[in-house]
Amino acid sequence: MVDINASLFIQMANFLVLLVLLNYVLYRPIRAMLRKRQDKINGLLATAETARQKHEEADGELAQGRREVNSQGLELKNGLKDEGLRQERDLLAGIHQEVEAESARMAEQIKEQLGQARENLLARVESFSLQAARKILGRSF
Repeated sequence: MVDINASLFIQMANFLVLLVLLNYVLYRPIRAMLRKRQDKINGLLATAETARQKHEEADGELAQGRREVNSQGLELKNGLKDEGLRQERDLLAGIHQEVEAESARMAEQIKEQLGQARENLLARVESFSLQAARKILGRSF
């Protein structure tokens, strides 16, 4: 059995002294280091969360900018395409007018040449008829 005597109180005093010494020498520094480590981890997590949010915002802005640029590019492309089609229509209309004018000029020139040829032939009809009659009849007139 356990005897309760003075050594029990000495042992209890030793235990309490050891407990106080361990608390000052070992437990408090370890808890302080653990607290610092936890604070540092919390700070790094907060920094990482802030960086993630900034990244998401920048990614959103980049996507928005990309959409705007694509939209502007599409508008510019369509505008240039429309301008090209308009210029093509204008050019074709001009060429069509030139072709019509040239066609009318050529038709007028052909009519003029045809009239000259007709006058020339009418002027030489008598000569042709006399030559044909000579050949057919074999005598001159």
